[in-house]
Amino acid sequence: MPILLLSRPRPLTAAETRLLPKGCTATDGGGGVVARAEVDLPLAGLLGYAVAMGRAVPDAFFGVQEVPAVSTGAPPPGTPSAVEVTTNPAAPAAVAAPAEEVITEADPWKLVDAGKHAQAERVFGGGNGLDPAGRERTRRLLTSGDPEEVALGCRISRLTQWRSIVVNLRPLLRHEHPCVRRDAAEAIGALAGPSMAATVRPLVNDPDAEVKAAAVAALARLGG
Repeated sequence: MPILLLSRPRPLTAAETRLLPKGCTATDGGGGVVARAEVDLPLAGLLGYAVAMGRAVPDAFFGVQEVPAVSTGAPPPGTPSAVEVTTNPAAPAAVAAPAEEVITEADPWKLVDAGKHAQAERVFGGGNGLDPAGRERTRRLLTSGDPEEVALGCRISRLTQWRSIVVNLRPLLRHEHPCVRRDAAEAIGALAGPSMAATVRPLVNDPDAEVKAAAVAALARLGG
């Protein structure tokens, strides 16, 4: 059974912990591992679960630890008890985590305006909700003609736990751009209840692999 791991220098925030898919547990950060999950799923489900973990903590390193079958005989000398596979096959077995980028701007919207979306998302995910002005800006993103802006609006909604926006996200599951369908499915999986599973289920047959994986992960969280 594979063990999925997330690693980074600092522990998870409360907001990030809430976004972890069901069955994935936060750890104390020993060895840099901040979350782990033992998953026994077919390939499609495993992929969706891994995507959900990565989206919950986008700045973490993802790894897979494959636990070998138990053998009655003694293993050859030097045989490891588990093999860890990182997402970067060219990286050495032990890679030092990169220095954490310092974010000096506390207003995520200034980072958005500067095009620094990854930094903005880290600030949005810090546990603070949106104020009325922030909600209005997010609504404008969700109705933008730019699919990247729409997708960003979906991610902001998810990171700030804006549950009442779910009704506005539902039509985006049919958006022509895969990045929007993917991020809308992930947001609905994180924010909605079981009644929304039926609206996400058609995406498990989406032609885009990332959309399909996001739908599988969302259905796992929605119980559908």
